[in-house]
Amino acid sequence: MSRIVRAALAIGASAAVLVGSATTAYADQSTDNPSFVRLRAEHSDKCLTIENARIGSGAHAVQQSCSDDLDNQLFDLRSSGEGKISVWAKHSGRCLGSGSNTDWDVEQLWCIDNSGQHWRVILVEVAKDLYELRPAYTPVDCLTIPNFSQADGTRARTLKCTGDSNQRWRIQPATS
Repeated sequence: MSRIVRAALAIGASAAVLVGSATTAYADQSTDNPSFVRLRAEHSDKCLTIENARIGSGAHAVQQSCSDDLDNQLFDLRSSGEGKISVWAKHSGRCLGSGSNTDWDVEQLWCIDNSGQHWRVILVEVAKDLYELRPAYTPVDCLTIPNFSQADGTRARTLKCTGDSNQRWRIQPATS
């Protein structure tokens, strides 16, 4: 794991907690100096993106070809306490969560202290730096690109974890 990614996930954490064969990664960084990351799907090598750079609540998270100049592909991982994080979109200042009216679609929403916006980052394959992002309120579900889609614009969802590549993410440091 790169030093920058490790710092983004572990600043202030004294240790990682082992959960079965997976490791929970922690984020505890200051909001005064955020470190942005890209979330890149293993199966498609595309980035999690807020659709059409929308800034309002309810904008869907989709996979899109990665681009160095898109702020709607940059996220700040912030500690929510107890091994949980909030995922803040750089361009809008909103948080990723499961929308209440979208049948498990992942959206950006106003950031509130809400379990639907808290995630656990689980290291699942050390050699490849791959992680699962699991909603804190349902640890059996994972951030997923359905049906192993390769298409730009495919909506991210939270679905039951299977360990497949469409649920595994690289967390890559990004320049802001």
